[in-house]
Amino acid sequence: MSLWGLEALNTPLVPSGTRGFDCIRNKKGKAMKTAIFIDGGYIFKVIKNEFSGQLDYHKFVTEISHGKEVLRSYFYDCTPYQSNPPTTEEKERYSKVLKFHTYLKRLPRFEVRLGRLSRQSLNCKNCGNYRGKVWTKGR
Repeated sequence: MSLWGLEALNTPLVPSGTRGFDCIRNKKGKAMKTAIFIDGGYIFKVIKNEFSGQLDYHKFVTEISHGKEVLRSYFYDCTPYQSNPPTTEEKERYSKVLKFHTYLKRLPRFEVRLGRLSRQSLNCKNCGNYRGKVWTKGR
């Protein structure tokens, strides 16, 4: 796997007989602008499980855009759950995530889109007995 982990992406997305994404053009023959959509939760897991260190998101977006002009990069994430009142650990985690989102917002053409994480009880549909808790993402 490369630094970006992109070998798997290049093969299936590129039509045969073309050079990368150069085939994507508008009706006038001009190369189209690219929008990048990043699932924050997924990319955190990939980085944690496959790589050591941190990812430079600006370089990452430049690499996956294959030199095309990037219209905007959207990073989808949610802030961590906090109980009422939040524990010290929850406050620290929330603060770290907030700093990270602030860092991303300062990158050129980056937008952070946040959902909301909520905690809900999970009960059996048949008998109504408590079965645990589930985390749900919403807006």
